[in-house]
Amino acid sequence: MDLSPKTKNKLKSPPMITWLICFFFFIVPAVPIVLALISDSSQHQLGGFGIDVEPELTEEGKKLFKDKEFLIKIYLKAANQYQIPWEYLAAIHQVESDLSVTTAPRDDDDVTENTPIEQLKVGPMGFLERNWVGWGDDRNDFFATYPEARTPRSDDGDIKNSFRSIISNLSVIKKYKGVGVDGNGDGIADPYHIEDAIFSAANKLKKDGMKDGKIDDALRKYNRQADYHHQVKKRAQEIASYVRIPLQSEQVPTGSIKSMIDHAFELYRNRTIRYEWGGANYPVFDCSSWVQYMYKKHLGI
Repeated sequence: MDLSPKTKNKLKSPPMITWLICFFFFIVPAVPIVLALISDSSQHQLGGFGIDVEPELTEEGKKLFKDKEFLIKIYLKAANQYQIPWEYLAAIHQVESDLSVTTAPRDDDDVTENTPIEQLKVGPMGFLERNWVGWGDDRNDFFATYPEARTPRSDDGDIKNSFRSIISNLSVIKKYKGVGVDGNGDGIADPYHIEDAIFSAANKLKKDGMKDGKIDDALRKYNRQADYHHQVKKRAQEIASYVRIPLQSEQVPTGSIKSMIDHAFELYRNRTIRYEWGGANYPVFDCSSWVQYMYKKHLGI
């Protein structure tokens, strides 16, 4: 049968549905992979975040972090290392010490049986010293080795300030299973040092479940005051709206497609994230920015 040139061209060309299938199943999935390869070869990383990436602050953010903008990068580095939302570190820091960089050690003689527990906390992130160095166990108790470190409130977590160098010793912290870590790389974990304090707070929050989306549980264990977790969550939400972190610097890869899906469901179930048209900054997203964030966090794409 003799076919016209027009009919021959129709038979040779795939139908439109074929092009659509090829586009959505082969071309679209390849785009983020190509972008990832380009990104990986061109970006320098510092603690999982681009060295040159600068957080963008609203007027409220500039007012809150005036002369303390450097704190945001510490939060980001600690949050990246321990895989938790950075704004909770900032919120705890503000609630505990109004973003203080240094706090003065108290006099050991000032502690009595009636001293409120809030006055026992030390450092800019509000740690009880016993949480910092660790409680150990019946066979390996801190006060069994250092009985003279006791104060009238040691059962509630207080340790004499004169033992600061002891509880800053990394081997001591390891022995008694504390949460204190060396955030600035100087070989000690000092609860009064801002970087050590922030990194240690991130370490505690991760251990208490924040990495897995258990926000309330982690905050309740950080401070057991009745309304504390509500207060910190509200502040975290406000702070996140004050600071814009460029999307490509959000998080380093932490897993696989399965971990990405599991994490997405966990955040959804716990209402950790919320939808807002045009939102592109954790924890506020719209559809496309949420997908981009999760791919970057878990797959590096």
